[in-house]
Amino acid sequence: MVKTIYDTHGQDACLFIINHADVETIVCNHTKIPFILKNIKRIPHLKCIIQIGELVKEEERKDAKVSGIELLSFSIAEEIGRKNIKEVNPPKPNDIFTICYTSGTTGTPKGAVQTHSNVIADVSGVIRQYNTAGVGFQCGIDVHFSYLPLAHAYERTGVVCMLQSGCRIGFYRGDPQLLFEDIQELKPTFFASVPRIMNKVYDKVMAQVSESKFKSWMFQKGLHAKEADMNKNVFRSNTIWDKVVFKKVQMLFGGRVRAITSGAAPLSPKVMTFFRCAMGDCRIMEGYGQTECTACASLQLPQDMQAGIVGPPLTCNYIKLVDVPEKNYSTKDLKGEVCIKGPNVIPRYHKNPEKTAEALDEDGWLHTGDIGMWLENGALKIIDRKKDIFKLAQGEYVAPGKLENIAQRSPFVAQAFVHGESLKTFVVAILVPDGEVLKKWAAQKNIQGDLKTLCEKEEVRQAVFEDVVRVCKEAELFSFEQVKAVHLHPEAFSVENDLMTATFKIKRPQIIKAFHDVIESLYHEVETKGERPRNEVNLNLEMKGKAGNESNVYTDAR
Repeated sequence: MVKTIYDTHGQDACLFIINHADVETIVCNHTKIPFILKNIKRIPHLKCIIQIGELVKEEERKDAKVSGIELLSFSIAEEIGRKNIKEVNPPKPNDIFTICYTSGTTGTPKGAVQTHSNVIADVSGVIRQYNTAGVGFQCGIDVHFSYLPLAHAYERTGVVCMLQSGCRIGFYRGDPQLLFEDIQELKPTFFASVPRIMNKVYDKVMAQVSESKFKSWMFQKGLHAKEADMNKNVFRSNTIWDKVVFKKVQMLFGGRVRAITSGAAPLSPKVMTFFRCAMGDCRIMEGYGQTECTACASLQLPQDMQAGIVGPPLTCNYIKLVDVPEKNYSTKDLKGEVCIKGPNVIPRYHKNPEKTAEALDEDGWLHTGDIGMWLENGALKIIDRKKDIFKLAQGEYVAPGKLENIAQRSPFVAQAFVHGESLKTFVVAILVPDGEVLKKWAAQKNIQGDLKTLCEKEEVRQAVFEDVVRVCKEAELFSFEQVKAVHLHPEAFSVENDLMTATFKIKRPQIIKAFHDVIESLYHEVETKGERPRNEVNLNLEMKGKAGNESNVYTDAR
């Protein structure tokens, strides 16, 4: 049995997990050992540390022994294993395979108990779906590029799929800056991605294309031609547009990729369409799942050309929707909270019956907290989030995740955090701008300064705000959902500054704490400029109308 810990969980979370799981042996590299030994009194169950990489020096081994810890090199542990091979004792289906701790956006991490039957069921379902999609794994031929954290259920499932299918796995060097260098060296055939990576590629390509009118014209011609093929269910890499326009994009991923899956968060339609056109005969599919269902519960078929669709259920699980009356989602309209049941659903959280009861009902259905919608072809679309919501002063529920995705449609915005409070009637946002786009725009306007300086200029903030207003109108948001003020922050939310989890989800409590004074000033700014409270009649009228028809919303906020 293995307990997984994210490399970036943080000291307190790591110590919590080690104790919570009664860990007796830790496998890590030499950089983590001083921290462990320094806190040895706080982890009484620990008996052994196995060091990856460098050989353990004798003085290090003695220092550890003083603390009552046996310190071994990984090679020594392997040798001990070879000398003590016992009769193979295969696990039973209900034996624990791993306790996979969540990345923890709020509170302490939860340990999802994944059994051997959970893992085999989910992996079998994924492999079956790939076979159905016509891109099944080929033993001895296919190559998977592993760069996501190995504690991530999504990545672990991908690795097990490849091992079960007799395929090869290459691991990146650990430096995100060299990620695409590693990809081009390995030339993978399968690539498991997250929106952050795909958005980065898309933004980079679009920035290069916009450098000249000719490039932009060629790109749009190629995109339209490939999209026409795609709509006829034709996938190919031998067109003139592949050679002239999209070859560099394909080579960015090594030139051999047959399938790319995207998970963990939704891809925008424009990014999905771009990749489907640019990657030739490579199949691009979105999937959906959680750690609690061992990673994947549904996977899009490549024949489904719609963006933002996560496909039909895997053959290993059922999916149903249940009413969410507080957000006006009804199964009569084929909308509701996504619930999953099957042998891939975990039996419990480790030592946490309260959280288990919250997530799993008496009939074994996992309540995900995500809002889904069934489409006519039987595919699922994730449209909202039940848990990440807050209520504004007049009772309106707001889903910040949806608003953040919309704000990020602005070319100026790389990351967005939307905040609302129960005593306020509107929402505000902290935005991390796209440095390349903002600097290029500033140069055209003869506005000088580095990214930090630009973020502090009022004319720059106003321009970004107005573009966010534009995308909010295009998305036809209700006025109470529309951002009324923004703050530009030059440093990206990241794992390193503890504003994102290891799975690239923003940590809301940490951001609220870090930007407390900024948020207060944004509210003060809007309120002193005349943001009017709305009475119940106005609210009812607004709920029936389209946000784009209410031109006074932004004027008042300014």
